[in-house]
Amino acid sequence: MGCILAGERSGVGKTTVALAILAALSSWGEVVQSFKIGPDYLDPLLHRWMTGRPCPNLDVVLTSPDYVERCYAYYTRATPYALVEGVMGLFDGPNSTAEIAELLGLPVVLVIDCSRLSGSVAALVHGYRTWNPDIHLAGVVLNRVASDRHSELLRQALAPLGIPVVGECRRTDALAHPERHLGLVTPMESSHLTGWRAALMHCGRTCFDWQVLRPLLRVSHTDVSTAPWSTLHCARPVTVAVAHDAAFCFYYDDLFALLRAAGVTLAGWSPLRDGRLPDNIHGLLLGGGYPELWAAALSQQLDVLHDLRRRIAQGLPVYAECGGLMFLGEQLTDLAGQTWPMVGALPLATVMTQRLTLGYRRVPASQDTCFIAQGETLVGHEFHYSQIRGANAQPCYGHATLHASYIHCHWGGCPEQAQRFLDRVQQYTP
Repeated sequence: MGCILAGERSGVGKTTVALAILAALSSWGEVVQSFKIGPDYLDPLLHRWMTGRPCPNLDVVLTSPDYVERCYAYYTRATPYALVEGVMGLFDGPNSTAEIAELLGLPVVLVIDCSRLSGSVAALVHGYRTWNPDIHLAGVVLNRVASDRHSELLRQALAPLGIPVVGECRRTDALAHPERHLGLVTPMESSHLTGWRAALMHCGRTCFDWQVLRPLLRVSHTDVSTAPWSTLHCARPVTVAVAHDAAFCFYYDDLFALLRAAGVTLAGWSPLRDGRLPDNIHGLLLGGGYPELWAAALSQQLDVLHDLRRRIAQGLPVYAECGGLMFLGEQLTDLAGQTWPMVGALPLATVMTQRLTLGYRRVPASQDTCFIAQGETLVGHEFHYSQIRGANAQPCYGHATLHASYIHCHWGGCPEQAQRFLDRVQQYTP
């Protein structure tokens, strides 16, 4: 089966609890496959850092129920344990954690922030258990417990419900991880990872009832051998560069898997460190990330800016999302109000604001790009604090060999558009 780790609301510490569980299993030499529910990029980066394995996203809005089922079965086909981290509260939003639990038939362990609770924890857990009888609440994790006395009060209140306490984590600064406007700081930027990993490992080894938790995490294997993206293909060998560094790091793991399965060779490239693009490439992926934090450094990479502008003018197929869109514009104004020159391949400027734009989107394409045809609908997720300024603000930009948008798409949910990009890539001659 495997197990879903849910929160009673956002901010209860479920990512920290998930990482502690993954750290303990990994330290014991166990192979564990993790997943993240929803359109999240940062938590999968942390999962991958802990397990050394891809962390696929499970999202019925960006893909489909069938895709989610096949994705879960495919990635767990040869692993003994599986852990799925939920999104927001158990029943919150479209593509809720409860919906995925019901779809996959997985038990749920509920993480509770106990910092301001004692006896009321029983009413909270009772409500979560009875709200949807089709969800199997298999246990709870008591997080941010203050003391032995606090623990005793919580456990006494829960005892009549008969729900196992599978973990208890005390309040400690050792488990804290820096955050910023889009969420947790990425592993590639953190300087305290060794100590943090050790703290997570200690918590995972000592704060959970593994006799109860381990059976919940154990996977029942199915005879699944085909990947959910098996329809994509390339008729000839092609190489696609992927911008990947501290400024551009938001990619769904399935994107790389489906491209490799289609016969694409991926070439890592850092706009911050590597200079000009590799010569013998047929396309480029510019994912989201934090170009606003690295705008000064990016603006000084004059060879990169000129080379990328020239390649795009010559017809190099480019797919850019959010941070990639900002990078391709003419200017970027950062959080301090300073304006920096960018690539200049698109007639737009972006400005960082205090206003969050967030949510699933269905956007009709008003023009042809290398990813979508005019009139088709772009389905994805939007999450940014920047805004496009000027008369050219629209959801999607591009032409026959360029696609740039604020909308993050899961390519597993749009195989026709993904194949359209691959077709353009195959037509390009470096």
